[in-house]
Amino acid sequence: MARGGSEEQIRLGKWIRAQRIRAKMTQLQLADRLDIHYQALQRMEKGTARISATLLEGLAIAFEKPPSELMAEFSVVRSGGAPPSARTDGHKLTEDEKALLAAFNRILDKSLRRILLELIQRVGST
Repeated sequence: MARGGSEEQIRLGKWIRAQRIRAKMTQLQLADRLDIHYQALQRMEKGTARISATLLEGLAIAFEKPPSELMAEFSVVRSGGAPPSARTDGHKLTEDEKALLAAFNRILDKSLRRILLELIQRVGST
């Protein structure tokens, strides 16, 4: 995309920036967790780059939210509304889920993070 993004992309970019700041992360830290270049994150926050579903999954992990909660917020922001404080079904992260996400986010080795994620997904599907 050339210079400016659509209104939707700009809203989403502002929302991502707000989430990042709320999580007390720099652009460099978040970009590293998402395995993207920090300039790509800058473009997303400015609303000049599109955000993929895969990236949304990474944002959920980085912001320690269930993907469904993040998607619900994302959908509301995308349509121009304010994000809800919780999922519509009232689900919140349990202490175990919060601890798991926090521990996962402290792992700096990207290949180890991928291996652990694949392991958890396999165990969860059995």
